[in-house]
Amino acid sequence: YHVTVMITLGLLTTMYIYFLDKIRIVSDNSKLHFVNRYQTWARAERDCLSLGAQLASVHSFLEHHQIQNLISESGGGNQETWIGASDAEENSIWFWSDGRIFQFTNWCGGQPNNAGGKQSCVVMNYSVNTCWNDEQCTASRPYVCVKKL
Repeated sequence: YHVTVMITLGLLTTMYIYFLDKIRIVSDNSKLHFVNRYQTWARAERDCLSLGAQLASVHSFLEHHQIQNLISESGGGNQETWIGASDAEENSIWFWSDGRIFQFTNWCGGQPNNAGGKQSCVVMNYSVNTCWNDEQCTASRPYVCVKKL
């Protein structure tokens, strides 16, 4: 099943196709939505906002695994995927884009390392350990949105 939404701004028409089988209701009464379309972190957040959602924040190992399972079962396998964490305002001061407190982490060994001084956004499913890595926000990755019900 899918829903097609077309948005026209001036001469530009954008078509979004949302596959309903890629949506999951989780225990904290939220709806997760995996989008297997490659976007920069900012564009991914903007797309989530257009759905009344935000990039997913992760507050426990259970939530981490729920998101991983959704990605895998939606055909995304273990690919690196944007979540809603960023330290773009100040290096090493991490925030969730939804404003929730940044306490739980699942960083890979040696991460976050801000390689090249340009890594301010977070992907999950990094390396064979499927942990978190800081990444350049301008990289393109699929993403997970979350919406409170």
